Amino acid sequence: MGQATPGGFPALEGSPTSLQCDREDQLFARLCAHRAAFSKVKADLRQVSPRVQAKLDDAITEARARITPEDARGFFKHCGFPLPAQ
Repeated sequence: MGQATPGGFPALEGSPTSLQCDREDQLFARLCAHRAAFSKVKADLRQVSPRVQAKLDDAITEARARITPEDARGFFKHCGFPLPAQ
């Protein structure tokens, strides 16, 4: 037996329902991690407070560059999907 489906019934390994749960879990992990990363970028932008489009573009680029692989692993771990250390 696999994990429970959204309806609460266990799914058999490899069944279409089990595969659907895996896809939903992966999607949730990605969305959650993206949200965490975006929060970090927003926090950086709030500190800089750019008022001109060119400065905003530069600030976004710099904020995105500050997200490290360790940050990304932490975002997924926070969302309940830890990634193996590299």
